[in-house]
Amino acid sequence: MVAVPHDLTTREGLSAVARLRERFLQDPRTPLARIRPAVAASWIRSAAAGVDPTARKPRFDEPRIDEKTLALATPILKELGQFAENAGGYVTLTAPNGALVVDQELPPAHGAIHGYSLLEEVCGTNSDGMALEEGRSAWLFSREHYCDDMQQTCCFSAIVRDPFRHNIRACIGLTLPESVAMNSDPRSTALIVEGYGARLTNELVAHAGLKEQALFAEYLSMVRRYGDAAVIAIDGKNNIASNTAFDLLRDNDHQIVAGYVQDALQSGRTVVQDIALSNQQSVRAEITPVGDLRDPAGAIVLMQPLRERQTPRSGSLRIPAPRAEIREDRFNELLGSSGAFAHTLDIARGAAGRRSPVHVVGERGVGKYRIALCIAHTWGDDVATLDARRVAGDENLLLNSLDDALASGRPVVLRAADALSAEAARRIVATTESCVDPRLVITLTRVTALTAGLLRDLATAEVAVPPLRARREDIPSLINHFASRAGAGRIKSRALRLLVQADWPGNVAQVESVIRDAAAAAAGADLTVEHLPQAFRRGMVSSRLSRLEEAELHELRNALHEAGGNRKLAADILQIGRSTLYRRLDSYRRRGISI
Repeated sequence: MVAVPHDLTTREGLSAVARLRERFLQDPRTPLARIRPAVAASWIRSAAAGVDPTARKPRFDEPRIDEKTLALATPILKELGQFAENAGGYVTLTAPNGALVVDQELPPAHGAIHGYSLLEEVCGTNSDGMALEEGRSAWLFSREHYCDDMQQTCCFSAIVRDPFRHNIRACIGLTLPESVAMNSDPRSTALIVEGYGARLTNELVAHAGLKEQALFAEYLSMVRRYGDAAVIAIDGKNNIASNTAFDLLRDNDHQIVAGYVQDALQSGRTVVQDIALSNQQSVRAEITPVGDLRDPAGAIVLMQPLRERQTPRSGSLRIPAPRAEIREDRFNELLGSSGAFAHTLDIARGAAGRRSPVHVVGERGVGKYRIALCIAHTWGDDVATLDARRVAGDENLLLNSLDDALASGRPVVLRAADALSAEAARRIVATTESCVDPRLVITLTRVTALTAGLLRDLATAEVAVPPLRARREDIPSLINHFASRAGAGRIKSRALRLLVQADWPGNVAQVESVIRDAAAAAAGADLTVEHLPQAFRRGMVSSRLSRLEEAELHELRNALHEAGGNRKLAADILQIGRSTLYRRLDSYRRRGISI
């Protein structure tokens, strides 16, 4: 029989919760099935944080809340404050870092101290702390609070999110006496507070720029059209996500999607991309630029689940692999979870099962050699590896080694076949024709007129390896792998975001090089944007800035130079507000651009 939570609007229900709280404080192993799951989880977190319910230790932090949110919240809180005052309660505004905001323009809050932290780890279970911890609105009746001094009040909190970035901008709180709250449905009161939070969100939208408003309007149109579909609007800086998209995506997923959005914005056309998400689910994302294609406002991303792996829109014919013939599946050692890479490995397994010559083609650094080795190792452990770029003008040595290896039945991997001469290509064909079972895998960067003839005569199966920019889901795992191998500390979120959204023209090999250099610069500390090689950061700037952004960045740098680094004077020179200047500077720095 499922336990039913106590009715909090009755004295008996409150008393039952109070008794259960006392038992839990004495023994944290006490079953909590008879209270709301969100409250039970909060009690457990509070106990784990070591909060003393009888004498908590206060903590003060500077509230990190922006001026626009504070200014727009003031009239809304004054209206809610009038409702609270009539009921004998009060309203509060909490910054995203959990610190109370006490301002002379805001309604007075009884006993509230500026900077007082309401995080669960400090105050135990309270509605603001719960809302910030879980990222959604919360409410608590009196006896559901963790600490003794909050047992006579009921609290309701609404999270206010940035309509574009989806990060938390503030938390609106309403505190009422227990006697008042018990005379009404707590859900109704919570909806009232959420309504005020929604009003603040709408004000943030109304005071945004014209391009942001255009993007938001298109986003709302898509949400209305597709109902519960996962929809995201993004312009490279701002991010709006529907509830379905918010539940579907994790941090790394957002960064991966943002990278594909940048591709669509630069090309000015709709892009369709299959994406493997962190939760092992795959989606097909349709990314459509919004507004003027020369200077788009952003892009709308519509994501639909792939019920089963679908064949990518481009690539080689999939060849079923006779699994019994493959000695060992070394492909599992390769890093990559994207649909595009998984499809490539399926083709490689199929090609290995045929036991006939194979060619692996792709851009430099995509990992052709590793895949070629995996194919060759399914045919035998004693693999001979040869490189056509390292013949020092004498191809005979290379060809003799190839002849000997194939004649002895050894698997051979021949790298950079596009560097071979026409005569060498003819001899390789002749050698394979004389072998009963030629076990040859060749790699090449592109198919030329010469290599096309070679591949035709060898009757090779093709394995095409997509570039890293077409399988961005693989970037985080590659970064973490190379960072771990280089002994780097934790990768900071700003650095990870920048790395995931990079174009990586050098593909996997470039990722390894950049992370190795950054780890050396960090010397065991957490890896930040500042540790990334300057050449990489300069490349990011040139590849990611639009013409307008390049012009703006030039003006910002000139103004700061003229002002000797004085930001106030620089803002005056540019005839913009200081907050606007700070916001623009911060937007470039978040992208790893030095000002």
